[in-house]
Amino acid sequence: TQKIVERGIALVPEGRRVFPNLTVLENLRIGAYLRKDKADIQKDIDYIYSLFPRLKEREKQIAGTLSGGEKGRVALTKLMLKKDNLLLLDEPTNHLDLEALAWLEKYLSEYKGAVIVVSHDRYFLDQVADRVIEIVDGHAEFYSGNYSFYAIEKERRYQEQMKQYLKQEAKIEQLEAA
Repeated sequence: TQKIVERGIALVPEGRRVFPNLTVLENLRIGAYLRKDKADIQKDIDYIYSLFPRLKEREKQIAGTLSGGEKGRVALTKLMLKKDNLLLLDEPTNHLDLEALAWLEKYLSEYKGAVIVVSHDRYFLDQVADRVIEIVDGHAEFYSGNYSFYAIEKERRYQEQMKQYLKQEAKIEQLEAA
């Protein structure tokens, strides 16, 4: 649709999440200014500050001096301000405290676009995923459900394949004996 074309893709890589030589506020403004719709940017930044008052307290602090969790929070709120249609999140829970983690889970559960998450955090994936894609040797397997569903369904599929394999082996044995 037209809205998808107008909105972009946001990536938060595991390592580089913020511009370390800029202040917290400058980082947030960059996220907001990258979006197509420039209206109400300050209102949106104020909303971010209402969610995370500690960011407001640190708005003039150089981002490179923040803790890992604070940098992660700044990077994730930049995504919220940018308002993209697709988020690519690489290990988004690394260095997040419980407050930021809870916010991220809630934000992603209400997010209107698509989200692709690479994470080792199984609990987080259970909370936010409604589809899992496992890629092995260039082949994708699709599972409609969260991580727990994926783990159970993967085992069920394996057992089914094993049963089919054993049937084939028995049939081959029978044919060879005949």
